[in-house]
Amino acid sequence: MTSGDLKSDGGFSLVEIMVALFIVGLASSLVIVNIPRTPTPLEAARRQIEELLSTSMQLADLSGEPYGVVLEESAVLPLVFREGEWRRPVGYNAPKIVRLHDAVRLTTDDLEQPRFQTTEDEEEVVTADLWFDPSGLATETEFELDWDGNKYVFNVSQAGKLDIQNVSRR
Repeated sequence: MTSGDLKSDGGFSLVEIMVALFIVGLASSLVIVNIPRTPTPLEAARRQIEELLSTSMQLADLSGEPYGVVLEESAVLPLVFREGEWRRPVGYNAPKIVRLHDAVRLTTDDLEQPRFQTTEDEEEVVTADLWFDPSGLATETEFELDWDGNKYVFNVSQAGKLDIQNVSRR
């Protein structure tokens, strides 16, 4: 019997095991990174408001009618200017009201009391806080969304450009 006959080829070498573990670790890290996470109420509100503002801007451009929004502490309401007054848009493609999560707050310097909670006797004139003109102009406005120490600041320029900045206090 020679010394070469005693060598066993039945197992894996340490290098082979290390390479296999590296490949498994790399694959699992790629899977974890690509798992979609649930958005926070602040992120969900930011996306919905951004979509509402973009839709209002596009509808104003395409329809030839001014579109606007009313900014309230717990909601953002779309409006359209028809027949000399601001009204809620109707139709299948009309922008929808964005209701904010209870913990998310919308603030602006000139936020008034909610305007859609009137009695039957009163007929209050509704005006848009932010509007988009068919010519591409908009009301220059700044407002904030705040939730759990995190904040998004929305800036709309007179040229209709929307800028959103994430400002965290933490």
